[in-house]
Amino acid sequence: MLSILRMGGSQDSAAGADVFEVDLATIPGGDDDVPPVVMLCITAIERRGGLEMEGIYRIPGIKGEIEKLRLHFSYGRPNLDDEEWSDINVVAGVLKLWFRLLPGSLLTKELFDDFVAGVDPSKSEIQKLQLTKGVLARLPRRNLNILKYLVVHLNKVAEKGALNKMYAETLSHEVATRGRHYHHDAAGRCRRVHSQKLP
Repeated sequence: MLSILRMGGSQDSAAGADVFEVDLATIPGGDDDVPPVVMLCITAIERRGGLEMEGIYRIPGIKGEIEKLRLHFSYGRPNLDDEEWSDINVVAGVLKLWFRLLPGSLLTKELFDDFVAGVDPSKSEIQKLQLTKGVLARLPRRNLNILKYLVVHLNKVAEKGALNKMYAETLSHEVATRGRHYHHDAAGRCRRVHSQKLP
């Protein structure tokens, strides 16, 4: 889910300011803004054929290149169409890294257990959807908007499963936040809530 900076890219981040491991509440911009690293990586993956690429998010990019791209993000918005970043698995790796290094869960520590409770197999599908929708409505606005953006993207990836071999269950094991993987049922619940309009 993460070289994004080309030295000729726009320079709207403070030089040397790491945009990873940063509390969402401290990121400049309004609550409706999706952080550039998330938007740029997802846009590049979708525009450059990543949705159809077998093993996207499963096949790792070269670690050194991922770290290099992460460093570039410290200086602004890199040009991901640059040949230097031709390996789309590196871009996907940076996206995953950004989510994994969040200081807290995107679902927040306070609401994570409530979200997990919303996929209790003893509950009916309607109950699960209602519970999940209720928890999502309590998320901070920025967290919710990032989650919406991510879920829409992962939906597109899953829809191309016949080509990329990355179905919902596989994606749930590959995309994580703060090192905590979304259970495949929870991930599916998010997608179904999204289809009914997230709050």
